[in-house]
Amino acid sequence: MLQEFIFYYDHLGNVCLKNASNYSCRMLTMIVGVLGLLFIAIGWVLALGDVPPLRLTIPYLIGSALLTAYSALNWNLIFLVLNGAATILSAINLIRRVRMGKVNVEDHG
Repeated sequence: MLQEFIFYYDHLGNVCLKNASNYSCRMLTMIVGVLGLLFIAIGWVLALGDVPPLRLTIPYLIGSALLTAYSALNWNLIFLVLNGAATILSAINLIRRVRMGKVNVEDHG
């Protein structure tokens, strides 16, 4: 007899399989989060050569810094690492853009 797999959220917000233990719920949630973190990080690494315009970098820096604080307040480790890395990356992009000293009309500053 095949068992039907049903996903649900437990009282802590972990993704669980039907009849799964609390430990497996936490592990499944952590695995999905870490995989998401890795794929986003890979995307960032592949795009490192491009310096985004300031009109994108500044709001991204502010937003990721606020989300880092939000993640810290909620002690959500996956999003704390992800948003912390996004804040650092956008700060580096801001420095790179300013050091380039060239502002195209297309970049809008």
